[in-house]
Amino acid sequence: MITIVDIAKASGVSVGTASRALNGKSNVSENAKNKVLAAAEELHYIPNESARLMKLNDTHSVIIIVKGISNTFFSPIIDMISERLEESDYSIILAPADRVNDIVFWAKKLNCEKNPNGIIFLGGDFTQSIEELKHFPVPFVLSSIGSIDDSMRFRNGSVVGSDDFSLGYLTTEYLILKGHKKIAFLMADPDSAMCKLRKQGCRKAMEDHGIDLNESLIFLAGNTESSFSIEMGYSAVADSINNLEFSALVAFSDTLAFGAMRALKEKNIHVPSDVSVIGMDGTSLARYSVPSITTATVDTDYLADETVKELLSLMRGESNGTICKKQPYIIIGESTSNYIF
Repeated sequence: MITIVDIAKASGVSVGTASRALNGKSNVSENAKNKVLAAAEELHYIPNESARLMKLNDTHSVIIIVKGISNTFFSPIIDMISERLEESDYSIILAPADRVNDIVFWAKKLNCEKNPNGIIFLGGDFTQSIEELKHFPVPFVLSSIGSIDDSMRFRNGSVVGSDDFSLGYLTTEYLILKGHKKIAFLMADPDSAMCKLRKQGCRKAMEDHGIDLNESLIFLAGNTESSFSIEMGYSAVADSINNLEFSALVAFSDTLAFGAMRALKEKNIHVPSDVSVIGMDGTSLARYSVPSITTATVDTDYLADETVKELLSLMRGESNGTICKKQPYIIIGESTSNYIF
């Protein structure tokens, strides 16, 4: 699909100039206008009909659909996205989707009811909805999702997220490089793409360092997305540990890590002198826990900025949709230490 960006490049003008020329605005030189119109004809440019219709009935609003709104990882991202969109004069409609099974179908229903300029899907697993999203009626961004692959190429949408495989690999290798070989894993929602990828990353890190992953040291907090909680992390560890058979624990979220540390404390197992604990997501909970939790995360400022930038470009007809994947990094807390032989 040819966009205004392509026309601008072909005619050697800015996107703004190309847009003004194509929309018949007067503040464009005759020379630039002729170049733009010639390029549009040569490239067989067809104006985005959905964008034209939105201009006729512009609500200047964006819907943010959140899967896992209780997840503390999303809180600062929602705030930052909302602030940046409001700076561009868009009103925000926040739509929690924790109890929604078919998010894409529900989003289409919301689109008909609210007529937004665009939609942001925050969190969730869209690996089974790729074909349906290729025909989504309004510009959209899949944001802060961990399961991303090259098939997620959309005419009307972009993808912004982290790399869950790398989160699993990075946290596990961090502990291995500190001398730990007997490593336990605390996870939840095992059938989700996010959990599968994080587990694959953990396993690959172990394999790369010649260490076997002990399946008996995989603790399951629960089978649903809501299982990523302090309470479920606590219960999983409290119910699973009789004898201490590991020196380190990788928790698939900071909330699970926090719950696990509470259970370890009640069993008189000290963190990090007896067991090192590392989490994922980089939430405020990790910073203010005692001891503070070492965690792996992706820059939330980046996720928010890229999400808004991509959506605005799509709504202006300036983008064909892109995939933006950010690599995670470690925030070192007090919950990990070198293994003492």
